[in-house]
Amino acid sequence: MLLLQSGEVFCAGADLAAPGNAELQARYSGDLFRLFAAPLWHAKPVLAAVRGACAGAGVGILCRCHFVLAAQGAKFGVTEIHSGLWPFPYYEAMTAALGGRRACELALTGRAFSAADALSFGLVHELVPPFELEDRAMQMAQTLAALSPAAVSAGLRLASGGAQARALWDEALQSPDFAEGAEALRERRRPRWPSAKSGETEKRARE
Repeated sequence: MLLLQSGEVFCAGADLAAPGNAELQARYSGDLFRLFAAPLWHAKPVLAAVRGACAGAGVGILCRCHFVLAAQGAKFGVTEIHSGLWPFPYYEAMTAALGGRRACELALTGRAFSAADALSFGLVHELVPPFELEDRAMQMAQTLAALSPAAVSAGLRLASGGAQARALWDEALQSPDFAEGAEALRERRRPRWPSAKSGETEKRARE
């Protein structure tokens, strides 16, 4: 999954003032927490390409992504503290991505920080010139899309803490994708992942 933006702001954060009554506010808060706990973060690689500004919950989304590109000159901020809040919905994701001490500092100060800072903190994996951002994002997405879906899915389950490494390893050694990968390596050709074909079949069946 590739997250791109259409304007100069990737995300301005959650509209915390939007809910007009307690019931709507509770529903809105529930949706926000469900967003950061959603299975989609563990199902397939999620990439983001950021330019301009990204604040609040937008930073949380980047912390959940597996690969983040940012345009040089982009600005970031964990801004909830300025509204009298702590970024509870995505604080766990932020500590996992940035480390506890850095996450606490950013949440506590609510300060703006640069793309270079985001790279050094580990929020962003790569900086590119603004005019190259979408091309580089598409290139990275295509690179990940060419990998074994079965291997990627198993790896993301392990990374999310939802499975044991040895069990996944033993399962992978018996998988059709591993057999195909080993054969392709011996034959010096590009692998044709069986799990990619089965995924396409299931998608067509749902349609």
